[in-house]
Amino acid sequence: MSAMTSLCVALIAGYGFSILWRGSGWARGLAILLLGGAVFESWPMAQQRTPNIVPTYVAEMRTLSKDYGLFDVDDAFGPSNALYYQTVHEIPMVHGYISRVPTSVAEDDAELDNLAGRGQWQLLCERYGIRYLVFRAEPALGVALASSRIFRGVDGDLHFYDLGQLWSCASSGNGPIPDPVAPVRWEPAGPRTGAEKAAGVCVIDSVNSRDPRKGGHPFRVPRLEALKVIGWAIQREGEQAPESVRLRLERSDSISYEAPARRMRRPDVARHLQDARFEMAGFKLLAGSLGSVPAGVYRLTIVQGDNGSRTFCEPGVELALP
Repeated sequence: MSAMTSLCVALIAGYGFSILWRGSGWARGLAILLLGGAVFESWPMAQQRTPNIVPTYVAEMRTLSKDYGLFDVDDAFGPSNALYYQTVHEIPMVHGYISRVPTSVAEDDAELDNLAGRGQWQLLCERYGIRYLVFRAEPALGVALASSRIFRGVDGDLHFYDLGQLWSCASSGNGPIPDPVAPVRWEPAGPRTGAEKAAGVCVIDSVNSRDPRKGGHPFRVPRLEALKVIGWAIQREGEQAPESVRLRLERSDSISYEAPARRMRRPDVARHLQDARFEMAGFKLLAGSLGSVPAGVYRLTIVQGDNGSRTFCEPGVELALP
């Protein structure tokens, strides 16, 4: 677009210059004056330079391996500094800057935040290849992890840890290992009872790493493939995240199946709703093949459990099982 704009401006300017040059002496003088102004305006000038000053710990980070990832757990660097510092240390970073965040990246970010929130450092190291951790303040870690600190900021405000001293981290060339959680099974479910009412707010972010709202309606899912669903749900009445989440498939002839989902941290949901109580509103379902589920079109329903009661939330997603 900028190239086309520059070309059009050049053509218009050239045409205008030719008209002035063919005119009177005054017009030629004006053409020469405009040409001189254009040359002066486009003449290269010395660029202002700023010193490349970075904290000492950034220079020290240049000595670390580039085959593993860095996780700024507390966002200690800040978004702009993190991007600038990375041009110096060149270590891959969790939550690195990209112009657009696709669904698959958002899913992975939520999973990493969930593991960090639960202190699953070994899994982050061995599965995702995240070897280096950064905290703004000295965290309350176990003795073993605390001993893996490699350096800290000049004022003691940042603390760096090397998980590679404790475990064998996956390198960037190997990629993450398969999900260690065994897929759950879809079990036949009975009809809804009168005490089970519709309530709450829920969203399905992805089905098998795709947005179900953009994949056609109903969303087609091969029955012989594993099913992975990620989303979030809250109980509007209690203004809280549910204690448990199950996903339910309901066909028009009342045939239903259910499978349990794992709860997970969703700090993005808590920030969006401006309520820290929704930090654990996320869920993730990793289910095995749908081969035992009869073919048909099923409404996907979120079943929220709390104190022995169940409420149903409709995210507006239908799955077509051929």
